[in-house]
Amino acid sequence: MTLAVTGLAFASAGCYTIKPVTFETFGGERVEQAWVTRKDQTVVFIKNADVSGDKLRGYVDGQYRQLSASDLQEIRVRQFSTGRTVLLVTGGAAVAVGVFAIVSGSDDSFDNCAGNPRCDEDTPAGLRSR
Repeated sequence: MTLAVTGLAFASAGCYTIKPVTFETFGGERVEQAWVTRKDQTVVFIKNADVSGDKLRGYVDGQYRQLSASDLQEIRVRQFSTGRTVLLVTGGAAVAVGVFAIVSGSDDSFDNCAGNPRCDEDTPAGLRSR
């Protein structure tokens, strides 16, 4: 069960990507998570970030903050990635098909002597599987 939960956590993380954006292309929409590198090289994690005028606004450590665009060096945002999600779903389906094929391939009625005419003569009846 723990393995399944761990796999699901990694899988959901795989559907997202973190990409740099400029202050100008950040846009007016609210972004769930953003990492901002200031000019002094400190990194600030901002939740529910958006841009208003020349300010980047959002919650830092639970408190509402506004950062001036002139103090920012880089902004990285977490966004949904369609390509990664498609690859993840396709890969997961391939693994599931492979596991199903391996599990369903065990057949107790397999005849070890099929196609070998000498097998009937050489193999004692108690050792043959059928």
